[in-house]
Amino acid sequence: MLAEVDEAPERRRLMNAAVSDRAVEAWLSMAELPEAKELVAMLREWADAKDAKDAEDAD
Repeated sequence: MLAEVDEAPERRRLMNAAVSDRAVEAWLSMAELPEAKELVAMLREWADAKDAKDAEDAD
């Protein structure tokens, strides 16, 4: 994560996504973790989806 993401707030957001229920289910179903860039992209997608849902729930 440190090598791929420079900004601390973004790393924190992605680490939160990495320990979400959705991520844990995904990790358990994978035979091996994706390469770093693909993993960061996956975490960004999950974090963005959570952010969108949180914004929708706030309305």
